[in-house]
Amino acid sequence: LHMETIKIAATLSELQKKYYKAVLCRNNGILGRGFSGNIAPHLQKCCDHPYLFAGAEPGPPYQTGEHIVDSAGKLLLVDLLLKKLWERGSRVLLFSKLTRMLDILEDYLAYREYDYCRIDGSTPRAERAAQIESFNSNSDQFVLLL
Repeated sequence: LHMETIKIAATLSELQKKYYKAVLCRNNGILGRGFSGNIAPHLQKCCDHPYLFAGAEPGPPYQTGEHIVDSAGKLLLVDLLLKKLWERGSRVLLFSKLTRMLDILEDYLAYREYDYCRIDGSTPRAERAAQIESFNSNSDQFVLLL
């Protein structure tokens, strides 16, 4: 088993830049109520995906499409990397501290029609073991979301 860690910088999309500036300026008009205090977690949300902010995603109706990829520099990069890894027959673990980011990644994976499984804090212990076993033994599952 060959594992490799590669660090690559991703640029912010225009929508991410808009929210990043709003956080720095503490613009509640864009960010909505409930924004206060430490800006670091909000800047992290900007860097992960702007849809982590209420009202950033186009809709309703909410539809998954290329906009989910184009709205975040990291996801653009992940999209390119996953295409290459899929072609090579690799399998991928994707980690996030934010459950809502896992939701976005799940929407993306379904949109791209990649087989995946997901484990998060709400996954019961027995189901976690079954998901890990399934991923380890099932070559059809390309991504494990954690």
